[in-house]
Amino acid sequence: MFFDATLDNRSQSLRLPKNFWLTMQQAKLTMKDKIVLIYLYTGPYTNRLGYFQCSPIDIAKALDKKIISIYSSLASLQKHDFLKFEVIRDFIYLPHYFEQFPIKNKNQGMHVERLFKGVEIFLDDNFSILLDLIFNLLKSDHLSRLFRKTLKDLFYDLRLLMLEGE
Repeated sequence: MFFDATLDNRSQSLRLPKNFWLTMQQAKLTMKDKIVLIYLYTGPYTNRLGYFQCSPIDIAKALDKKIISIYSSLASLQKHDFLKFEVIRDFIYLPHYFEQFPIKNKNQGMHVERLFKGVEIFLDDNFSILLDLIFNLLKSDHLSRLFRKTLKDLFYDLRLLMLEGE
């Protein structure tokens, strides 16, 4: 079962904010890593949550790079906290996504709510990503009260579950 990011309906002309590299501490990245990161932020697999399924093979084909080079960049980007990569299911999480592309209005908020409900089942195995995503979503003012309450309850339950597991 795969998550279809194409249901996201984002604009095809997504542009990076002017301060993208400044806020992302660009000095730590090679040019190869920057290209991969730009692709991940603007590519066809990316959605409004910054959590999507994308095979490194697909990235390599799109960027005309060797697969080993893509794995190297993903490891480097993960090391520098630009992304989290689930190797088994090829899920990528961009933890700074909402800093770069905040939810700006109620319509975007409703879209993110629908998208979250579709991706939530894929996050069951990875509590740290789910907690981080929920925390970032709760920073937005443009989500419905019911969805915010659901997120808060889920956040609380996950924290308790993680604390019990320690």
